Amino acid sequence: MIGTSVDVYLNLHKSQNGKRVYSIRSREKGDNYGRVVGHSSELTLANCVFVVGKKGRERVRERHCKNVHAVIRGTLVSLSAASPGTDDDYIGYCPYQSLAPTFYQINQPTFSAATEFSQATSAHTVVLSENAVYAKGVA
Repeated sequence: MIGTSVDVYLNLHKSQNGKRVYSIRSREKGDNYGRVVGHSSELTLANCVFVVGKKGRERVRERHCKNVHAVIRGTLVSLSAASPGTDDDYIGYCPYQSLAPTFYQINQPTFSAATEFSQATSAHTVVLSENAVYAKGVA
């Protein structure tokens, strides 16, 4: 699994007691393409793109039902997470908070209506931990 192309998303059914669990979906051609190949509460990705499906996001906003429509796409580097550095940006996504269908970059690990944020489309490295997602080299 390490070194392969994957999509990663927050698994709301497996996450409990404030600890996040992420599903890892394969993007490698073959029998596992598009299938969940694992779960982890910590992982690191490289050469990432933040992807939001427009139709899935619209369904969530219209029906207030959850579905997988936002992923972080990249190369799986590790099933562990390093501590955030002082220059790392926290990354988040909420289909209800922003009119733009994008991930956002903020300077704190929680989002509120008063939080100032900018759009994030890609990052050199993304670290997903059980309580936050942060990135280096955000564009």
